[in-house]
Amino acid sequence: MHIRIERKYFSEHSTIGELLIDGEFFCHTLEPKWTEQDVKPRAIPEGTYSLTNRFSPKHGHSVPHVEKVPGFEEIEIHPGNYPKDTLGCCLVGKSYRPGLPDFIGDSREAFAGLMEQLLPVWDRKEPIDITYVNIKSAAGVGA
Repeated sequence: MHIRIERKYFSEHSTIGELLIDGEFFCHTLEPKWTEQDVKPRAIPEGTYSLTNRFSPKHGHSVPHVEKVPGFEEIEIHPGNYPKDTLGCCLVGKSYRPGLPDFIGDSREAFAGLMEQLLPVWDRKEPIDITYVNIKSAAGVGA
């Protein structure tokens, strides 16, 4: 299975994108702001990583972990709605309205649905990778 995060909307506080599973839209995403500066919170570097299922002490249950991200530890995919809910992790949500910047909604529903997709793959011991890409708008990344 391949997950792809296409980051599309960049603000001072967040990065909004879409999560695709094997090329099909699944949900919206929210991460910290995109910057190439070595400051946190910030979105993780573009690239392809391994996605594993591990227990999260912070959340009290298993969540997808993005492995071996340079300069980061404990990068997870989990529920959340606002930039304050993440230091580098990817939040998932079913709803996004361009008029409401820095917010995604129906996060717990999106997370539950994502886990329903991922758990059978991990149960079969099949790998899952995740690729993060910035999709440049006409105004450019970060604009």
